[in-house]
Amino acid sequence: MKMATVILAMLLAGCANRPETIHASFVSFERFMDLNCSQMNAKMSNTRAELDKFSKMQDSKATGDAWGVFLIGVPFSKLSGDHEGDVARLKGEVEAIETAQVKGKCFGGSGPALNAANAPPASVTASQFTGAALSPYPRQPSADTRVVRAAVGADTLQAEQFARGQSCNTAPVASLVAKGPGYETFSMACTNGDTMMVRCEYGNCRTLR
Repeated sequence: MKMATVILAMLLAGCANRPETIHASFVSFERFMDLNCSQMNAKMSNTRAELDKFSKMQDSKATGDAWGVFLIGVPFSKLSGDHEGDVARLKGEVEAIETAQVKGKCFGGSGPALNAANAPPASVTASQFTGAALSPYPRQPSADTRVVRAAVGADTLQAEQFARGQSCNTAPVASLVAKGPGYETFSMACTNGDTMMVRCEYGNCRTLR
């Protein structure tokens, strides 16, 4: 019985990974710094669409492998291959474009670019906030007790704790610049003048390169 369990575990270990468990490959944001905000947004939209397509294909591979192990004892992807490399590459490109968008002062995601004409104020009151574009810059303190942060995510506190642990700032203020299924990207100003980009996936945070 134990031997059968071990063999089954080995077979399952050889199955295609689910897309949400695949880590992003490193892609330098500098590849996209020559693009303007409109071009970055278009590139992000296309890359996200490609990532969604390959993620669904990879998910199907993982499901097929489970059936393959059940029916014939062999993961089907061992015979036909999977799309893990494509998912990792496209995840890396999404991260790199997000970083380039923030460094280029563009909206972090597939929305409109930020510029002097349409950038939202650093802070808004509860009565003023109507879902304005997310700002990549930390909110400035205000005496208005009704002030709320427009760019707050589910992992804001985790991102700020991570930044403190990285000696970015003793009191970092995380601003949400992008989000998607299972992840959020934050921007924080460090005391040395740098901007730290942090990606949190299901509560686990890391620095974007």
